[in-house]
Amino acid sequence: MDTHSQTTPHTPRRLRVNTSLSAVTSSPISASSATSAVSSVTSPIDLSSAVKICKDHVDVSDGVLGRGAFCTVYRGIINGSPELAGRVVAVKMGIKSNLCTVREASLLTNLDRMRGRDGDGDNVVEFYGMLADGSLALRYYPHTVHSFVLPLRQEDVWELVVGKDLWLKWAHQLSGALRFLERANVVHGDIQSVNIFVDEDANVFLGDFSSAHYNDDLLATSHEPEVDYDFWNARNIQYSAPELLKTTNCIPSFRSDVFSTGLVLLFAGTGTDPYHTAKNGAQRLIWAQRGMVLECASDEDRIRISSVQSIVDSFIRHRTPLSSLTSNISSH
Repeated sequence: MDTHSQTTPHTPRRLRVNTSLSAVTSSPISASSATSAVSSVTSPIDLSSAVKICKDHVDVSDGVLGRGAFCTVYRGIINGSPELAGRVVAVKMGIKSNLCTVREASLLTNLDRMRGRDGDGDNVVEFYGMLADGSLALRYYPHTVHSFVLPLRQEDVWELVVGKDLWLKWAHQLSGALRFLERANVVHGDIQSVNIFVDEDANVFLGDFSSAHYNDDLLATSHEPEVDYDFWNARNIQYSAPELLKTTNCIPSFRSDVFSTGLVLLFAGTGTDPYHTAKNGAQRLIWAQRGMVLECASDEDRIRISSVQSIVDSFIRHRTPLSSLTSNISSH
């Protein structure tokens, strides 16, 4: 989650969804109605299957973990089934209505079903289910990539800020998460340093699927009414692919997800946000629209990433197919 202080001046784009679902409103919903609500929705995004339901009670009195464009995330503790009792979770509550959280719950449920025994999907956030009030219960992680990297200091300018071993581990895990999403036909749409979580063992997990969609579903034509879905206010300029900042007619894709992941890895290597050398917001936007993140990097940043330059280029310059990208990472 992030407050996203940098937003573009473009007119908000709208996402077409069917609004005939009267059960999905800003008021709380029960666990039983969540299942029937999802099955009654017809939209370009598949909501035909029931969402995963968490029947346990969760105490969210521990406070706010973060606030985003569409939701607030609380720290909660499960009080219920013996196997989960006492477990700390992140509870995600939609700000405007339950429509977005029901859609996200459906998508996360499908991803959860696709997880493989061989570790396929392991680096995607773990989803416990939808709670009785319509909020989402997710695994709690102590850090985001942003909060993990920001305090680190690396005096040796030739070293990556997180160290080469950890950087390669993250590159491998994130490319694996992208491959999993591609097989699931899911585009994340908002990959940035605050939406990737870090556990106690410094493993990374792709999270916050508020902006995610199934590939090509936003291209579907229909006569359904439009629902406000402000892509521009949800997007952080510094982690967006350039094509998404040039026009309101371009939607996130697998390729834009690869580019944004490269920017996160660039941040992990340098400890500085993309385009941090820009003199002002206008210059930052122009550079971001042109995708000039490497050309505008500082000399120190370029030196730091020199040992993994080919991998960075694979993500950012070439947006290499994921199978080849993984091979490049493994060769280091």
